[in-house]
Amino acid sequence: MLQIRKITLVLSVAAFLCSINLEAQTFGRGQLALSGGGSYGLDMNEPGLRGGLVYYLSSNMRACADFTYWPGDDEYTYYEVNANFNYIFFDRQGFLLYGIVTTGIHYWEQKWEMDELDPITRTSSDLGMGAGVGIEYNYERFSVFGEQKIIINGHDQPKVNFGIRYYPR
Repeated sequence: MLQIRKITLVLSVAAFLCSINLEAQTFGRGQLALSGGGSYGLDMNEPGLRGGLVYYLSSNMRACADFTYWPGDDEYTYYEVNANFNYIFFDRQGFLLYGIVTTGIHYWEQKWEMDELDPITRTSSDLGMGAGVGIEYNYERFSVFGEQKIIINGHDQPKVNFGIRYYPR
């Protein structure tokens, strides 16, 4: 229940920020952004933390790199490192819609303690590929974003990403 409250709070803050009438900024080739936020794995039902970099190849194409970590509990660890390509197909007054193609390494580790002296550990890492869609609202040097992705190889993990991007120049 606490997780649903956190997601509702983040979405409420994002909606409020989107309603503020600030001058939107258009970005072009060479623009760099830093991002941070959260992720929610829909199959594992766990919140995660994420960070990344965004580089504009042109005004409607971006290359991105991100790292997501799901803290889990003492029994499992899961993280992924992804390279993403975004194609922005709608950009009006700071409001963006974009498609996502992604590939990355997904690492998973699970521990079972059937015997306290000899716990069993199983690990797996796979190359995953996937696709998704994103929405973003830019204002001045910041933006809020939300993404839905599904990884179709590796650990087949649908997820929702959300966060803030900072454009330093």
